Amino acid sequence: MFELPIGGRSAASYAAAAIAALMSGQRVLLKARGRWISKAVDVSQIAVKIFRNAVIAGVSMGSDQLTTDGRSRMVSSIEIVLEPSPPGNQSTSKRNSSRRRVKAAEPQR
Repeated sequence: MFELPIGGRSAASYAAAAIAALMSGQRVLLKARGRWISKAVDVSQIAVKIFRNAVIAGVSMGSDQLTTDGRSRMVSSIEIVLEPSPPGNQSTSKRNSSRRRVKAAEPQR
């Protein structure tokens, strides 16, 4: 699996690296923390739109505890797995899944 930590470069450069790995048949793991999370989501969407044989295989989110200068704080993190789909296995429902809205559950009383 090709791990791609997301940081200060442009989303296009990360997407190009992800697409190159996908074209060689590798799975890609996009990893980001804090303010770079939105860029990781952008990179995944760019890669899937350009490389039509790619699908988002999984997304995991969490929080990491960082300590700097004796101070501890929580930082959000995300991991997005992209993988090339098998030939002839593309469905329109997967292609449009990034635009689906999920209704929040009603609060229990």
